Amino acid sequence: MFEYDKHKFKPSEEMIKSAISKKLLKGRLLYEKGMKPSGLYYIKSGVIGLINYTASGSESLLRIFSEGDFVGHRSFIAEENYHANSSVLSDSEILFFPCESVEHLLKIYPALFLFLTKQIAKDLRSSEDRLNDLSGKKVFLRIAESLLYLKTKEPTYNWTRREIGEFCGAKTETVTRALTQLVHEGVIRKEGRDIIIPSINHFIAFLKNEELKD
Repeated sequence: MFEYDKHKFKPSEEMIKSAISKKLLKGRLLYEKGMKPSGLYYIKSGVIGLINYTASGSESLLRIFSEGDFVGHRSFIAEENYHANSSVLSDSEILFFPCESVEHLLKIYPALFLFLTKQIAKDLRSSEDRLNDLSGKKVFLRIAESLLYLKTKEPTYNWTRREIGEFCGAKTETVTRALTQLVHEGVIRKEGRDIIIPSINHFIAFLKNEELKD
């Protein structure tokens, strides 16, 4: 099951003074695939999605970033061009910290550098678990666990069926059927276009019981 680490690194007042503030509307790109990183992005508010494309040309939602997250740090530290588009999923305010190099980052913000390297290690573990789930779990469980992760990560964002499907590798119509089943089971409810999870503990207990059925 996906886990969301709520531990965040809060930039100091000194760091914030050196940052460039940007306000981006939903639908814009924070950065594009192939661009060379020249610093770090920090989400002051909003939701950012890391988007790539499959061989068939359809969108794939790789990662979700929200308030308090850094974005683009893996490519910056690896000294690689960005490997995916960073799309603004809701109106966002971003702080950009210009940085000349990894060595420069380590020199001026050693605590941040340590935090980001630990975060990359945790993200690698999460990616490995997600890959294992994609290959081994039935699609209903993948959808349910992805919904739980996304709503835990950013509870105020109205996740669409398409976005949930892109995140877990399921077709939109399959997500629709899974959501209908989850409503029937009483673990979620719909309010307009929003999906509500009344009890996280109840949802987790339901998922554990479903896993035992496999």
